[in-house]
Amino acid sequence: MKQQSNVNYKPKDYLKEIFSRPKDLLSIPNFLVYFRILLSILFLVIYVNGLNRDPATGQIVLGVYPNPDNPGVQIDGFIAAVIILTCGFTDFLDGYIARKFNQKTNLGVFLDPFADKLLQLFIIVGMGMRYGLPHLVRAGDTVSQEPGIWVVWLLLAILVFKEGLMFFSNWLVFQLKGSHLQGAEWYGKFSTSVIYLSMGIMLFFVNFLESQRSFIEILCWICIVALIFSLIMYVPKYVDMYRHPDKYQAKGISENR
Repeated sequence: MKQQSNVNYKPKDYLKEIFSRPKDLLSIPNFLVYFRILLSILFLVIYVNGLNRDPATGQIVLGVYPNPDNPGVQIDGFIAAVIILTCGFTDFLDGYIARKFNQKTNLGVFLDPFADKLLQLFIIVGMGMRYGLPHLVRAGDTVSQEPGIWVVWLLLAILVFKEGLMFFSNWLVFQLKGSHLQGAEWYGKFSTSVIYLSMGIMLFFVNFLESQRSFIEILCWICIVALIFSLIMYVPKYVDMYRHPDKYQAKGISENR
């Protein structure tokens, strides 16, 4: 007999599932997610403020290079790239440990995509603060001001639109049919990987390039295409969730992970 849609399953029931087992707070995969969230905050603080190392004294000071009043070697890009790579590795590692050692938890299923989206948001916000506004560039011994790169803000707008639309779609089918996604699809993970890789490359190499603007614009457009592709692919998924809610209902959120 076909399973009936549990339309009485409400958001408060979803939250009860997430926090139904306090000991899940202390699982290793969830600690890795907490660590990834802290790294995301650290990334934003470092990249927005900037870090320079004076090659003569070795002193590390705050500031965005190039700045005639604050000369030195820009190192925040390297640190930011390492943070992104570390976040990507912990993202893989927490999922592997959860599956390998049967430590899948409702809290982890909820927090893992949240941590991914938070880092994506902070990466693009950091990019916007650094390059989306008028900024200084160096050509030889000359420092000049460049206008902001508008495509960075377009990337941010598309990311916010995509995540906002997906959140609303999740909420709508959840309210109407009691169904919810059982984890990210491959195309969602693909767009996340593209953003991590593209922005990691940009952060690591941008200070070595004379034509920073073109390099940043190309990588931003690659990320935009990946986000739009992911959003389009999710549309039939939500339609299927509405038409066949029984396929997307589990006794526990982590059951199908």
